[in-house]
Parts: sequence; structure tokens; C-alpha cells
Amino acid sequence: MRKILSIIFLISFTSCASYKSRNQIYTSDIDFRGGVSGDQVWEDSLVFERISWFYDATVKYEILLSKLDQSSPFASWLGADRLNLTTCENFYIGILYTDINAQHGTSFLVSQLSKSGLTEHSVLAFSYNIKAHQNFKDWKLDRHKILGFCSKSKSEDGIQVTIPGYQTHKIL
Repeated sequence: MRKILSIIFLISFTSCASYKSRNQIYTSDIDFRGGVSGDQVWEDSLVFERISWFYDATVKYEILLSKLDQSSPFASWLGADRLNLTTCENFYIGILYTDINAQHGTSFLVSQLSKSGLTEHSVLAFSYNIKAHQNFKDWKLDRHKILGFCSKSKSEDGIQVTIPGYQTHKIL
């Protein structure tokens, strides 16, 4: 009997000794299929790389980033901002989220992207169009902020984001 109790105690003790951080990073892709702009309709996809920083089961920060090319039909959603596609080496659409209780706001995420050589651009027309897309509603992204980001040159390090308490993460 004493041996069984010792084994149960040992199992209980070692199971409590394992460590797993409460701060986790998860990545996935979100695919926006098809779109409409005026009388133009297309079935192409716009794929966003999604990075979510969790604390326990709560998303604290989230960045969805997709490179937008001139040849993409989704570029028509930019309206007058389409000029950015020709003046930037790379142009990205960013969908950013910060939990209301997070230590840092959305401007912190923008500053992290700026450290990788990206400059923020307003994409109001694109924002209106993507918010009307069914996938935007399906993914419940209504609390996210939509911005454009321009890169004047290719970065050798890629786009890196460092959030206190989490490992540095490389995007795209």
C-alpha cells in the first residue's frame, strides 16, 4: 500500500513540475476567396499569414499580413491608393488587433512593423471593400484595424515582430 501511495505522489509531483509558458504564439493562414469591384468579379484568393499572440486562452495581439501585387484583382480595392503598388518594392495589407486589456495598443504593432522597414499607409477604400467580404465577417475581424504597409527595399531579415514576454516572430 505504501508503495502505491509513493508512486501516486511521485506521479503527481512530477506532473506539476512541468513548465509550459502561458504566452503562446500560433500561426495560420486566412484565405479571402473571390471578390467584386464595380462590374468586375473574380475568383482569385488573397491569403493572409495570421500570427496570434495568446495569453492563456485570450488573444492579446494579432497580425494578418498579405503581400498585394499589381496583378492581383484585389488591387482594384485600393482605389486611388493603388499608386502605392508602383512606388513600393513590396506593398502589404495588414489587419491588426490588440486586446483592450493588452499592455500595448495597435500603435505598438505598427511600430514593430516599422522597425522592419515598413511604412504605414492609409487604405480606406480597401478597408471598406474587405469589410464587406463574407470571409471578413466569418472570421469575426470587425475589431481589427486595416492598414497598408510599404517597403521601399527588400529586407534580408524579413519582417520581425517582438512583443514583450514572447519570442521574436518572423512574418512572411
